[in-house]
Amino acid sequence: MADAPENLAATIILPTHDHGPTLYCSVRSALEQTVPVEVFIIGDGATEETRAIARELENADDRVRFFDHPKSPSRGEMHRHEALKQARGRVVCYLSDDDLYLPHHCEDMCRLLDDADFAHALPVEALPDGGIALAVIDLAMEGYRREILGERNRLPLSAGAHTVEAYWRLDRGWTSAPPGISSDLYMWRKWVSHPGCRFRAATRPSVLVFPSPKRRHLSNEARMREMQEWAERYRGERGSAQLTEQVLAVSLKDAAALEALAGEGAGTLAWPPSLQVFYPRPESYAERFSAVIPLRPRVWDRISLRFPYPAGRYSIRIDPSGRPGLIEVANIAVHDPRGNTLWELTPASAAQIRVEGTGVALTRQPLTVVSDGDDPRLILPPLELTRPTEVELAVELRLDAESAKLARLLAGHVRAVQSKRVSLRRAFDRLFRRSGKT
Repeated sequence: MADAPENLAATIILPTHDHGPTLYCSVRSALEQTVPVEVFIIGDGATEETRAIARELENADDRVRFFDHPKSPSRGEMHRHEALKQARGRVVCYLSDDDLYLPHHCEDMCRLLDDADFAHALPVEALPDGGIALAVIDLAMEGYRREILGERNRLPLSAGAHTVEAYWRLDRGWTSAPPGISSDLYMWRKWVSHPGCRFRAATRPSVLVFPSPKRRHLSNEARMREMQEWAERYRGERGSAQLTEQVLAVSLKDAAALEALAGEGAGTLAWPPSLQVFYPRPESYAERFSAVIPLRPRVWDRISLRFPYPAGRYSIRIDPSGRPGLIEVANIAVHDPRGNTLWELTPASAAQIRVEGTGVALTRQPLTVVSDGDDPRLILPPLELTRPTEVELAVELRLDAESAKLARLLAGHVRAVQSKRVSLRRAFDRLFRRSGKT
């Protein structure tokens, strides 16, 4: 018997076109959620086989509805928009017809969306060889939101969720994506661009993604069998715990590989990377008046700390890395105790930051620094305060030290360009010859 509208936790939007048999697995995983759900199968020019299976699933369970539409010019985005007008759940989750939910997925998304507008799962890719791969992303961090506005999309459709109420506040919902842009990315950009949108990210795996490009050689029936094997492997609480352990093992293996890579050319391993903040003082900077915060490599990190700021005109110094590599800075902001902004990194203010030590600024918009040593420094513009106070410093950045050798080469050539000893083209010609790149 169907759940009453007021009891529904989530509406699951499941677009489909020609995968047919995989619907048996994806829809089953949607119906096995630990909270009450309804499932909307959105047909976009569905093939006869796909249409027949969707009708079968609809007739078998009154929580399932099939919306049959002719093929749209794109991927049926407007069909999703129209279906959302009939959604009865407080939360909307999305599921590709060839992906799987773990039973706690919708429950996790509902909990995150208690104080957010858009939430997403930790995407876990199921590899054809039986292993897994992770896509690290947290849209609560500006750096990852900036990636969405660029060309990179780490967030598959099946990982995204939002409240119904927040969706109708958007300027535009699901619309046909322009040529060359995926439907998911085009929609995520609308969320990221919406003023005041609140984001949350899950920390335990709840979605298994089976990318089609890696399975072009498989029939729909073979893909269904593959999904059945994965679903059986991670079924129930024990299966969920096993996947979490596997995710942790992959994360630790990646961390170990990065640790070894970070020490390339240095003879020792530089782990963990860290950010050091030197507090402004009437005298020179001192280690005893500083804070060291460990960072994670290759992911966006956000740190926040409070410290005293003396009266007068002094600058905060940030040492963003203790090893060679690339440093991307998404945000720096200084606030007073009342939350007023004293200084913030913007395209206009980026030029006010002095890049010193072993650091060299590659770009200012966004701020990207390359370091060929262990002492890059960012000196913020001085704040002139009439009385001592406490300030809060917020920094969001990402360190990428995949090749210390390449970072040293790059920094040296950028310095040569900046000193006008060589042209930019000649410098990069030298760089790629020496690093073995083509």
